Amino acid sequence: MSISVEWGNEEQTVLYHHYEGAWNWDEFYITLEQAQTMMDSVDHDIDIIIDMCDSHLIPKGTLSHWRCLGDLQHPNTGMTMLVGTNTLVLALHELMVQVFPRMGENIVLVCTLEEAYAIAANWRQQPTPA
Repeated sequence: MSISVEWGNEEQTVLYHHYEGAWNWDEFYITLEQAQTMMDSVDHDIDIIIDMCDSHLIPKGTLSHWRCLGDLQHPNTGMTMLVGTNTLVLALHELMVQVFPRMGENIVLVCTLEEAYAIAANWRQQPTPA
């Protein structure tokens, strides 16, 4: 499978998604279901790192598939980091911000995995609004 998901740390506060090569929507939905199950197993916010550095293609029909993502966002979702600066990642980010403005508030582009993990750690240390 071209997409994998696993815990990104021992505390289970980060989910790491890795996209490699060409992937398809069936793989995307299988991985999304796995991620939802993992997020259901904890009772705290989870930051998501989406690493697309090893994938350079977007399957056809992206907009129609991504329209349902707003409804599928897990309540435990914290910050989402898209890793990479290639045109694929930039296009996905722009699409998400346009289609899901509310989701776009918690999505950032980063250049490296190290930067993504640093942002996730910093995000969790922020005080909760009263």
